Amino acid sequence: MKIRIELLGPLRLPPGGRVVEGSFRRGTSLRTILGRALGYTPEEMRSLAVVQDGRALHLDSKLTSETALKVFLRMGGG
Repeated sequence: MKIRIELLGPLRLPPGGRVVEGSFRRGTSLRTILGRALGYTPEEMRSLAVVQDGRALHLDSKLTSETALKVFLRMGGG
């Protein structure tokens, strides 16, 4: 299945830039997709928020169909 990933905000960009596309098997975890497509480590992924169709996803979510994802850096303030 084809996955399109758009990186928003102050993130380390992969060689492909802010938009990356890749093909993955159905049922692949979001954690695996981010690691392979973006080259992010598990530690880096903990700081990310990933949204699909307006809904936040957990890193252990399994993707089962072609989709577009938006990736943000989790930020807090006080």
